[in-house]
Amino acid sequence: MGSPATKLILEEAQSTLLTMRACACSLPLYVALGLVTTSLAQQPLGVVPDLHEPRAEIRAALLHATPLRSSAEDVLQFIRKDLQRQDESTPPLESRPVQSEAAADSTKRGVKNIHLRLGNYIYNPAIIFLSAPMLLEKEVTVDWAFNKDNRLIEIFIDKKTITY
Repeated sequence: MGSPATKLILEEAQSTLLTMRACACSLPLYVALGLVTTSLAQQPLGVVPDLHEPRAEIRAALLHATPLRSSAEDVLQFIRKDLQRQDESTPPLESRPVQSEAAADSTKRGVKNIHLRLGNYIYNPAIIFLSAPMLLEKEVTVDWAFNKDNRLIEIFIDKKTITY
């Protein structure tokens, strides 16, 4: 078979071939796993309103997802499936106009509404209470207002300050 050096080279070549075959067999699996991972990473997480944004920005994001004239059922489905929020319960469609502070002066309070707490965040406008520090929290809620035909006519965003 030749010299010991030739024998060693042949053994190394066979070992390398086995490793290459094993890698080649595993390659489709690695590629498939990579594609699955990539496709999962690219799936949208739903609508995640940034509670720190001004009310108008939050409203615009929700209007994009639930445009005016959407049905109440479409809004409820959006809440159940696509809206990321701190309160995971699904609110009911209530048979009364929107009662929030944001809707107080509006003529589009509707005859039905869906009220939902989006979440809370810590709010500290400035260090003005140095001698007696206070914790300020903002509670962000949304109200979808509907007409008698259960069609969306307005969205109201409220931010209420809670002091601790």
